[in-house]
Amino acid sequence: MVSSHGVVQGYNGVAAVDGEYQVVVSAEAFGEGSEVKLLEPMVESVEKTFAALGTQNPC
Repeated sequence: MVSSHGVVQGYNGVAAVDGEYQVVVSAEAFGEGSEVKLLEPMVESVEKTFAALGTQNPC
């Protein structure tokens, strides 16, 4: 990740949370400096979680 001190190893922690019950439905660590590219992988992760649970697609 780019910082004011040059390039350093770092990760962004991203979580998807159910709005009604405040339950984390997906969480991942990414080695990206920006979160712009992370929406699609998180949506896919949530879909996989709900598919594994055998519930309807929340998206």
